[in-house]
Amino acid sequence: LELNDNRFTGTLPTQLSNLPDLETIFLQGNQLSGTISDAFGNLKKLSVFDVGDNDIHGKIPASLWGLENVVRLVLKGNALTGAIPDGEPLRHLRTLGLEDNKLTGTVPGWFFFQGSQLLSLFIGNNQLTGSIPDTVNLATNLRALHLSDNELGGQIPWDNFFLLENLEVLHLPGNELLGPISPNISKMFSLNDLDLSRNHDLGGPIPSDIGYLQDLNKLNLANTGLSGSIPPELFVAEKIQLLDLHGNSLKGSIPSDLNKLDRLRTLVLSQNQFSGSLPIQIPAYLSHAEFDENDLTGVIPEEFGSLKTLKYLSLSSNKITGTIPKEMNSLK
Repeated sequence: LELNDNRFTGTLPTQLSNLPDLETIFLQGNQLSGTISDAFGNLKKLSVFDVGDNDIHGKIPASLWGLENVVRLVLKGNALTGAIPDGEPLRHLRTLGLEDNKLTGTVPGWFFFQGSQLLSLFIGNNQLTGSIPDTVNLATNLRALHLSDNELGGQIPWDNFFLLENLEVLHLPGNELLGPISPNISKMFSLNDLDLSRNHDLGGPIPSDIGYLQDLNKLNLANTGLSGSIPPELFVAEKIQLLDLHGNSLKGSIPSDLNKLDRLRTLVLSQNQFSGSLPIQIPAYLSHAEFDENDLTGVIPEEFGSLKTLKYLSLSSNKITGTIPKEMNSLK
């Protein structure tokens, strides 16, 4: 049954639970309301249950954890409340989407178990508390973990994450997690997208080891209480396209090695304590750059005028002098 991305209204039709041979339910992206009936747990052949992005409220029925053949279970973008109920591990589940609701309680440790097929877990933008379960390392097939914008606290369980050899995406922003960032973070060698932003008490320096994440594409450490300088090893990670370090207490000069990141498109270094001059050599394909609210001095290098893909540049609230280079007139 595929009725997604329409304008259906009314309640989620409970009558569907009377179709024992039903294998897929795609109803996401409509305007359905009401609650999720316990009766949906009777659909033992169901492999997909996706009712995301509707107006469904109430609690998650525990009967859904009885869908023993479900591969994709998505309830995101609704108004679900209450704690995530206890249940039995879903042996075939690969994608679980519970983000953008109003769920409370903790992240269930039983989501992660030996032999789990789980690839992607999305529970961001809820009201979950507690810590990240130590059992997370049991889900060895996990590729994407999104726990952003909750109220999670405690230390980040780095040693457990190191055992997730397939983890490519780790999003933990907007929580109350504590640092520092592990000095051995390169053990997460499959990581290509790391977002720890808005965990204000991570603190400590940027570990030099982070530059040895050879597949790293996006790195967001904004507003995490970082101090020290940018380690030169960071520029070994040549695949980085987004680097956001704004809102910290980073000092020193902006390294000239920045141009080694030749795939860099977005650079945000604002609201730190960087000093010295702007770097003359900048990645050629940079499209968005923010250097505002630092202690930068000197002039704007004429080389900035050669950045043909530049769409946004912010240098406000520094101590930059001189004139605006005529070369920048060619920027579109």
